[in-house]
Amino acid sequence: TLWVADLVGESSGILSGETLIYAIPITAGAMMASVFFGVTVSLIFSLVTTIFAGMLFGMDFWLFFYFLLGSFVGAHGVTPCRTRMIPIKAGFLVGCANVILIALRALLQENDVVFTLLVNSFFGFCGGIFSGILVTGLTPLAEIIFGYTTDIKLLELATMDQPLLQELMVQAPGTYHHSIIVGNMAEGAAKSIGANSLLAKVAGYYHDIGKIKKPHYFIENQFD
Repeated sequence: TLWVADLVGESSGILSGETLIYAIPITAGAMMASVFFGVTVSLIFSLVTTIFAGMLFGMDFWLFFYFLLGSFVGAHGVTPCRTRMIPIKAGFLVGCANVILIALRALLQENDVVFTLLVNSFFGFCGGIFSGILVTGLTPLAEIIFGYTTDIKLLELATMDQPLLQELMVQAPGTYHHSIIVGNMAEGAAKSIGANSLLAKVAGYYHDIGKIKKPHYFIENQFD
C-alpha cells in the first residue's frame, strides 16, 4: 500500500506517498463501530485497527498516532447518532483534528515548506470528510443487510408519519393513545437508569400494534 502511494505521489511530481495516506478514511471503521456497538467497543476496535495500519505503513508510529486520534474523535463525534448528518459533522471534526496534528508535526520538525504543509493539511481534512461520507452511505446498507436497528432507524420508526402508526390511530384510537403514554413513560424510566431511552420509547409505541389485526388475542379484550 505504501509503495502504491509513493508511486502515485512520484508520478504526480507534487504529492508524496505520505500525503496520499492522510486521505485514507480509516476512521470510518471506528465511526461505524460506534454507531452500531457504542463508544467502548469502538475505542477497542480503533486501537486494533490503527495498530495494524501502523504496521502496514512501515511500522510508522506517527501514522499510528494520527489514525488513532482521528478514530477516537470520530467515535465520540457520532455519539449519539440521531440524524444522518451526524457522521458528516463527525467527519468534519476528524478533518480538523487531522489538520491540527499535521500542523503540530510540521512545527516540531521545523518544516518551513508552507506548500507541503498546506497540501498535507488539505488531504488530512479530506480524509475526515471522506470518513463521514462513507459512514453516512454505509450505515443504511448495514442496517438492511444485518437487520440491525440504529438510533437513526428508531427515530424513523417513532415519527407519526409511519403508515403502521397511522393505521393504529384510525382503527384503534384508544390503543394508540395508550401506546403513546406508555412510550413516554418508558422513555422517562429508561433515562433514570441510563438505559436506551429511544429504544424504550419506540417499543412502547409499537407494543400493542397487534391489536390492529387480532384484538381478541390480548387478555384485556377477552371479557368472558
